[in-house]
Amino acid sequence: MDYITNPITLQPETLLSTDTTFMGLGFRTAWVRFSSIGDPGDTIRIEGFLAMPNTGTITKPGIVVTHGNGEQGNLLTAMGTAYALQSVALSISGPGCGGSEGQPSDFENWIRIEPSVAYSWIYQYAVAAMRGVTYLSTLPEVDSTFLAMTGPSAGGVATLLSAAVDNRLKYAIPIMASGDFTKAYLADGWLSYYLGDTLNPDSGQFARFINYLDPLSYVSTHSTPTFLIVGAQDEFFTLDAVKSYLESLSPAMVRTLIVANWDHATYYGPDPRYNSRYDAFDNSAVAGRKMLQATTAGYLAIRTVGMLPPTPQVTASELFGEINFTAMVTPIGVDSVFLCLSLDSGWTYQCHQMTQTIPTTYTYSLETDQPLSSMVYFAELHSSGLIMSSYPYMSQEMELRIRPAVEDTTFIDYEVQEKETRVKVYPNPASGKLYIASKSEISQGEIYNITGKKVREFQGMQKLQFNLPAGIYFIRFRTVQGDWFTRKLLLLKGTTK
Repeated sequence: MDYITNPITLQPETLLSTDTTFMGLGFRTAWVRFSSIGDPGDTIRIEGFLAMPNTGTITKPGIVVTHGNGEQGNLLTAMGTAYALQSVALSISGPGCGGSEGQPSDFENWIRIEPSVAYSWIYQYAVAAMRGVTYLSTLPEVDSTFLAMTGPSAGGVATLLSAAVDNRLKYAIPIMASGDFTKAYLADGWLSYYLGDTLNPDSGQFARFINYLDPLSYVSTHSTPTFLIVGAQDEFFTLDAVKSYLESLSPAMVRTLIVANWDHATYYGPDPRYNSRYDAFDNSAVAGRKMLQATTAGYLAIRTVGMLPPTPQVTASELFGEINFTAMVTPIGVDSVFLCLSLDSGWTYQCHQMTQTIPTTYTYSLETDQPLSSMVYFAELHSSGLIMSSYPYMSQEMELRIRPAVEDTTFIDYEVQEKETRVKVYPNPASGKLYIASKSEISQGEIYNITGKKVREFQGMQKLQFNLPAGIYFIRFRTVQGDWFTRKLLLLKGTTK
């Protein structure tokens, strides 16, 4: 931690600085870089985008904003966070992402832990995020007594690791992330899919990966108040892993929002190619509103009173074909309580408003022949602007239903799989040039990052010219005959010619 917290070694530079207006509020913005560590002995430069509300001489809390695997920091994220939380926000690009130096963020580099965990990309990402905290602490505009971190997916993992080891943090908001990688891996979710070819769960490498990089391994040192936000149907960080991780942390340290009918921003996201599949639908507006409300209200509560309401508790009892659910809450400021219930092993959820019986108790009754052991449920509390959840409840024998990985199902047209050999992308991995070889003429194509976001379209090209951050991509082609093909691409660095 001595290097991480040492401002002398930051060697900060401001590449560009300007004043601008966002949502009617004036901001000073900057594009910056500072030093962090890559592989042992190597120094890398980390890119950051800074947004500071123009408040004269009044200092503001500082928050580092991380991003998901294969993504990068950007100024819009920084300004949006600074505006919503009335703080100085630094949106960083992780190692090898955007304008940051370092190894690419592919999953093989997550588990690159030999001969030391310091070679792992996720380790270096967490270090870079904490170096961002150090950078913020040097700014006169920042109140260094209140520093925070947030971010989704891989950035959420970096946030959890940082919250467990960096006592400068006063609040952490990991999104679409959790600890207990072992349970998530063994659930046959997306973590095992993307790591499965390179990681054996019975190996010593897997044990070291868990020991050093699973946030569950650090619960004894986790002393940062944390608000964990995750979708109930997240395919990477499955709900049983979320439950295990939450129950392992000190109850005083963690609150959660579990968003029903939300996953890893894929099948329940806004892209119509995904949200019509596997009984999913576009729930991005509702999920986005809930996550924003939980983030802003929780952040304000921690800043002003230093605490959040206690976590709601839920119990259930079966009697003569009826299941009675009871939620116990702190009565101050409660607007409503909902029971979020899955009758199909976590595949879909219905949320039912519960009835208040006394100030601290809400109930809901369900007539059913289905046993309680086959259900997944949690309570959702709406209280004075804050939305939060109970821990999820499910039997130990529950096998959650998990939607298949995007690469396997969303892009592939099974009627033309036998023709897949007609299109070839090379070299792969790519580091400078990328070519398409096809027996049929290519009429159009699309490029998606690992989260399913479309990042590029092209027409009839045999040599691709684009500039994207390093990472895993999926290239989707259409021939003039109307057949679609998909190829997975590992981009080692941005292709520019």
